[in-house]
Amino acid sequence: MLLKFLLLPDIFSFLKNPYNNLTSNKLSYKEIFQYFLRLGLLSFFIFISFFIVAIIEKLILNSYGIEIKSKDIDLDGWYAILIIVLLGPFLEELIFRLPLSLREREINTSFFILLGNAGAYIVLLCKDMNIDKIERSLINFVFFSIGGGIIYLFNSLTDDSLKNFKNSFGKYIVWGSIVIFALSHLSNIANFDIRLLPIYILNLFPIFCLGTIISFCRLRFGFFYGFLFHAMWNFLPSLFHV
Repeated sequence: MLLKFLLLPDIFSFLKNPYNNLTSNKLSYKEIFQYFLRLGLLSFFIFISFFIVAIIEKLILNSYGIEIKSKDIDLDGWYAILIIVLLGPFLEELIFRLPLSLREREINTSFFILLGNAGAYIVLLCKDMNIDKIERSLINFVFFSIGGGIIYLFNSLTDDSLKNFKNSFGKYIVWGSIVIFALSHLSNIANFDIRLLPIYILNLFPIFCLGTIISFCRLRFGFFYGFLFHAMWNFLPSLFHV
């Protein structure tokens, strides 16, 4: 009963066939709010579970003299909330979730956002003299360029081809978006060490869960609701920067 209330059967069904039963976007605001409340409770239980796991993991790593550090965010006060809660999630949703509709308008929008980000990192490559910043800028430029190329290929498909593609490979596109979204957060780790990759992936598992829930919201209710859930998720941690 609890699993059903937390929508776990719905989410597992969504992962099996993300583009099936998309009529939920016709729900009333009250019904959507009830969905959000249940998804929020699910996210809370996920957060608590992995918070406990993270404490145990930290104790074990500390016994070996290993500490995983997050990058400091060089932002202050409410400006940090603006970036973390609004601008960051909005850009991530435009990049990772907007094209999941596999419609031409959304694909084109995401394509230009990716090109714009790639161009921004080209500027950073030309300006930065710090080796670490150059490396991060180059990685991000390659990431956004490849993403733009993939989305451009989608844009070259006809409507009929997109429909057939969605039926045959849609779930893999959604899965890939969730995985890449989670792995992109590896850049938040200050002392990245490839030997600790399994531990990093364990730490990122809540982000995998978040990506799944947001993708569920995006395809079931629409882009705005996916962004809203993402912003709500980021809101509480952002308060530590105020």
